[in-house]
This record gives sequence, C-alpha cells and structure tokens, in this order.
Amino acid sequence: MALLLLRLGNAGSYLPAQTHTLANKLYEASFDARLTSRPAADGGFVLDLSGSDGLTPRHSVPQGGHFLFCDTNNIFSRMTAWLDLAKSQSAGANTTVGSGAANPLLALRSAVLRIDPEFKPLERASARNTDRGRVMAVYGVTRSASALGFDANQLAATLGGADYGYADAQEIQTLGLLRESTMKRLRQDLPPEASRLGLQFWHLRDRSDTGFRCVMPNAPNATIRLRDITVVSEESPSAGWQVAMIVRLLKLPAGHIELGLQVLTRDAEAIELRTLRSRTGMYRDNDATLSSSQIFKALRLKGAFFGRPIMDTSWIMASADYNAGLVYETPGSSRRYEATTVISEGSDWIWVQPTELLRQAS
Repeated sequence: MALLLLRLGNAGSYLPAQTHTLANKLYEASFDARLTSRPAADGGFVLDLSGSDGLTPRHSVPQGGHFLFCDTNNIFSRMTAWLDLAKSQSAGANTTVGSGAANPLLALRSAVLRIDPEFKPLERASARNTDRGRVMAVYGVTRSASALGFDANQLAATLGGADYGYADAQEIQTLGLLRESTMKRLRQDLPPEASRLGLQFWHLRDRSDTGFRCVMPNAPNATIRLRDITVVSEESPSAGWQVAMIVRLLKLPAGHIELGLQVLTRDAEAIELRTLRSRTGMYRDNDATLSSSQIFKALRLKGAFFGRPIMDTSWIMASADYNAGLVYETPGSSRRYEATTVISEGSDWIWVQPTELLRQAS
C-alpha cells in the first residue's frame, strides 16, 4: 500500500531525500490501509486491476471494470498531523528567500494533499495543449551557457543532417543511442565546440504558456537531475533559445524519462565573467593589487519570470564559480559587478542579480 500511495503522491518534483522521507512516513501511516471490494466512503481511490495507473480518484473513473477500493481518510489525517508538527518545529527559523534553506519537509505538503480522499486537481495557471513536436535541448548550466553562443536553428539543421529520418529518431527515443553511422555524421557536421554539448531532441507531450512536458531517452550515461538548468529550442524557423528549469522528473517504462520544464526566460545570452580578488583576499579598487580567476561562462537573463516578474538583468552561473564576497568583471571591459542578491539555487547553479560598481574618476 505504501508504494501505491507513494506513486499517487509523488509528482516527480521531489529530491531523492524528500522521496525517501515521504516513503518512510507513508509506510508508517498506512499500517491499517486495505484494498476492499466495496467502497467504505463516498470519496477515496480505486485500483483498476486491468490497468497500470495505480490509485486514481473515484470521481475520475468510468463505470464498470474490475476495481478495488481504498479509503485514505486515516492515512491523510496522520500525514497532515505530521506536516503540521514539522511546520510548528520550523517556525521562527531564520531563512533567506531563494536560499533553499527552508524546511524541506514542508515541500511535501502537495504530496499529502494528493492522498486526500476528497482531492480534486487544482486549476492550472495556464492551459496545457497537446503537442507532438520536438525540442532541441542541452542540460547543465555550463553546457547551456555554451549553447547560447550558437544559433539554435543552424544547430538543429546540422544535428538533423540531410538524411536524418524517422528510423534514426525512433532509435534515439527507444534506446537512447545513435547508430554508429549517424554518430559519425553528427561529429563531422557539428562545429567542434557544439559536438561536445550533448545536444538531444526531446519529444513533446504538451505545452503551456509557462513550460513544456516532454520525454527524453534514459541513456546509460544520462546525468540529468531535478532542478537542472536546460536550454531548449523548438523546431521552428523563428525559434530561439529558451532557458528553463527541470521541475519534474519521472522515469517511464521502456527507457524513457518524462520531464516537466518551467521556462524562466525566452530572452537570454551567454556572458563571460571572471572574479577579482586582492592578494590579501579582499577586494580593493586598485588594479595593481588584483588577481583574476579563469574566465567562465554564465547565462545572462535580460528578463525572467519566477513566481513574479524579474525585470532587471540577472545571471545564472555554476555554484562553483559563485562567491558573494568577490567582484565580477566582464573581460575586455572595465565594468565590474557585485552579486550578493540570490534569486534561487538549483542542483549545481545559482541565480543572482548583479549590481554594477561605479568606478571613481582618478
């Protein structure tokens, strides 16, 4: 029963540690749960013995079929009490917005709400429309920043190749691999830097104003994680790069992964940065005392939406390249910035709003 409830509550938006905690608590809370041949209450869930969908709300199931019924009233009450306790224990904790330091247990409330016997899905912020197209995609903040330096339409045409047909696309989708002949062609056609990005075509399932739901091959060397940054480009002559965050990740049968992408911006570019520090470890506005780091790439978002409009320029960079106490410089110019305002953090990245430092006239 705990596994059925875990599948019901987990929408694919939880980190491994959160999923593990949720599974343990569901196991404890479902000790008296039973599947019965007759419903015990008006609400609750059903299990279709002839299907593979797991527990589904009774109100969404057609009449007829071979069903067993599950009343989750007691389980829902116990899980709600557990979350209320976690909330009271975390009250007064000193956290920073966007720092990810908030109690991770409270993020599981949406999973608990899904096992409410009277649960009805909330109306979405924007309507989803079925789509069967593809997007070209790269994931990982460093590779995404590199991809923004290329024209998306030219890369898509090159990645496809003149003889890229349905058989090749099907093989990518089902096996997560390219035929050797196809791989040789891609290596030959793509620019050297682009060939190292790991470009893929992901197949769309649906779209909305705020993102996409798509499927990618689950290749043996896939390292994709929840909250990874990705850049995608649709198959359209006028399409450009869109920067998105992976907010849902579910493994599917037959070697596939279903992804939920939240688009952060459709107006971004790559930027090169380096950090400056003095030999004593403290910044001074004196070029003779400064040493600089290696140049690294970041994403420059000219406008974004993350629960609220972010109108000013912002950067997304690798966590390893970020230090709130350092000053950043764009090579080839004298413009320097501080980046102490954190918008959000992810798997290996941090999103900040820079403030340009005004240089005093000598």
